Amino acid sequence: MSEASIASFDVNKVIAKSAYNVERDELLAYYHEVYKHRLDTLPFNWEWQNRTDFINKNGPLLLEYNGKVIGHLGMMPFQIIVGDKTLHGQWLIDFSIHPDYRRLGLGNVITKAWMELADVNVTCCNYKAIEIFKKIGWRAGANSHILFLFIKPFNHPRIGKKMPIGIKKIANTAFLILNWVLCRMFGSPKVNVSELKEHDLYRLSHKINNTEKLFFGGVRDYNFFKWRLLESPDRKHYRLVEIDGKYALIKLMSEDRNYVDLLFIDRPATFKQMLKIHASIGLWSLNEGYDYVRSFSSDIKLTKYLKSKLLMRTVYHHYAFHSSNQSLMDQIAEMPHIWDLGDSDFEKYYPHHQ
Repeated sequence: MSEASIASFDVNKVIAKSAYNVERDELLAYYHEVYKHRLDTLPFNWEWQNRTDFINKNGPLLLEYNGKVIGHLGMMPFQIIVGDKTLHGQWLIDFSIHPDYRRLGLGNVITKAWMELADVNVTCCNYKAIEIFKKIGWRAGANSHILFLFIKPFNHPRIGKKMPIGIKKIANTAFLILNWVLCRMFGSPKVNVSELKEHDLYRLSHKINNTEKLFFGGVRDYNFFKWRLLESPDRKHYRLVEIDGKYALIKLMSEDRNYVDLLFIDRPATFKQMLKIHASIGLWSLNEGYDYVRSFSSDIKLTKYLKSKLLMRTVYHHYAFHSSNQSLMDQIAEMPHIWDLGDSDFEKYYPHHQ
């Protein structure tokens, strides 16, 4: 925006509204301007990813100014457990302000409007975002990490990009052998991996469900998995994993990067059981030719335990939560927080083919 446009900007004319209350072309124009790196997925997946039917098409939330979308804030809504209460929760995703309208306080405007759509809000974000959220009443939560169980780490573009091919092969081979030893030590070679079928949802909703009485986490019932997995545009890439009576849900990624996402894990599980699940899936992934396995931990003690046993790298994510109910906020702060990679929007999607 020019200096003259900034001077004449009137925040009172900014309207927060659902994406369903603007012309579709207006929304897609915003995606083409702001999310250029996701044009092969977001314009096709946004209704599914925001689970719009679950929230009566109230989202994603947009900011509109003079007939143009200038802000966007998505959500992944679900039922959330807080102690013995089941409430409406939502993960914050796809938070952006159009480049021409930044530094005008619009981030606060859209976030405050978005926060009113649920009982409890959660997010994993970067440092800049967490500072914004803390100023409007969010609380920073426990340390959360993306875990990388590397098998052939130097195939990752950020690690082996400038490495000569010959040296990369030697280094990957040495790492693979060491990883095989550790995964074989702590894991099980008896891993049953099968394509996800509809009847598996009943098994998943029973097995991969948080059963602790006092915890903070999402309800993983049949309806959740039906939306999250069966209705996903990447359904054919999901696999059900069984390891000695414990279940997990993984996704196979094999286009631009060759890895496995560990999306959901059977709960409750001890640290040793979590180690066995990670090591077993790591061993299976190694045998199938994958380069690494990604997972998520919202428990710093679990993260440190897994890192002490396996060849893992961790990436820190700021985690925060909010409720307009102060006593509920206090209650949440005292609870263990249980999340997996598939709960939020860490998953990468295959390009849409028309």
